[in-house]
Parts: sequence; C-alpha cells; structure tokens
Amino acid sequence: MTPQYAPHPDPILITGANRGLGLSIAKALSMLGQSMVLIGRTKESLQKAISENELLRAKAVVCDFSKDPASEIDRHVRECGPISGVIHCASMFGGSLTQSNLAEIDDWGRLFSNSLVLSKACLILMKGHGGRMVFVGSVVGGVGRVSADYGPYSVYKGALRLLAEGVTKEGLGNRVTASYLNLGSFREDEAALEKPASFIKESDVVGAILSLIYTQLDIRIDQVDLLPTTEI
Repeated sequence: MTPQYAPHPDPILITGANRGLGLSIAKALSMLGQSMVLIGRTKESLQKAISENELLRAKAVVCDFSKDPASEIDRHVRECGPISGVIHCASMFGGSLTQSNLAEIDDWGRLFSNSLVLSKACLILMKGHGGRMVFVGSVVGGVGRVSADYGPYSVYKGALRLLAEGVTKEGLGNRVTASYLNLGSFREDEAALEKPASFIKESDVVGAILSLIYTQLDIRIDQVDLLPTTEI
C-alpha cells in the first residue's frame, strides 16, 4: 500500500521511466496524483507506458542517455520547466559496458557526461523553490564490490554517489539536495519468494524512493542503503 504523501506542486522528473523500476515509480506517483515528466528512449514505449497504466498527469520526453549528445539532453530537460524533484533511474548495462577491456569510450563517456548534464539542468530548474534529486545506484558501485563482469557499470554507479554529494554541496543555498540510493539485488518473482534473504522487493525500492522525494528539504539524506541480508 502506497503511503499518502501530498503531491508536490511541480512535476517530478523520472529518467528511464518507460519500463522497469522507473515505470513502477511513475505508477506509484500517479496514484498520489503527482504530475510527472517521464523520460524514456522512444516515443512509442513512453506512450504505451502512459496509456496502458493510465498515467494521466504524465508528460513524455524522449531522451536516450546512452546515445544522445549532451546538448540534446540539456535542451530536453530544460524545456521541462520548473520541477519539484528528480529520480534518475536511466542507465546502461550490457554490451560494451560489461568489461573494461570491451568498453567503448564514447558509450562510457556519454553515460557519465549525460548524468552530469542532467544534474546541472535540474539544479537550474529547481533553483528558487528547491527540490531533491534521487540517484539510483547499486551495491556494485561501492569500494571492494566491483565485479569483473560489469566493471565499467560499477564505476559509473560509484561516480553517481559522488555526483549526488556534489549536487547537495552546490545546491544547499537554493534548498536543492541529492540522495544516493545504494541498491542491492531486487526482483519480484518466484526466485525472490524462494530466497527472500537474497533479494529485496521492487515495491520496497519504490517505497524508499517515494519517501526520499517527499521528505522535507531541510533534512539532508546523503545515502540510503537498501540491501538484502546476504549483501550486508
């Protein structure tokens, strides 16, 4: 059951909102009557997500953080107008970012630069009235947790942790803050039911993110660890 938070006056921007965790967050926010800006890779996938889930207060913006140049990300985000918060779920896993020796520098660099551009644009959009950015990270982004199977992805998630800290330091004077969600393995299927200590529920992840977004801005929350007991 979703707690009853009072919707923010301006939209919440969600990246990677056309599927997966981003879409689940959008559905939960919609139940609260929250207006949203949903960013996804294709117009078709966003329109399908909005129509099938009756996300009546959602605006679709097409951006691909893994391919679009930084100037395009910046333009699309700034055109969204005033926002009350950001949930950055968009990422890129697989392909050339599984191992460092296979990584395409352009792909890797674009992922870093576009997250930085997103942060810069959103700092401007939230200036004056404030807001919180939530960076969805991963346990593999921690020191000593990097895997040989997804080294570049681990480095990217670790960099998001520092980016969140930088946003908070830069935005404090304007009541803009950021939180990093250090996320362990999550899923909601038979495997999760059979091994509850190995996975957290997606619904718990969504609940944690909503709690961060609606916590008053005077409370600074740098990092939240949401991990199954086997990863603690």
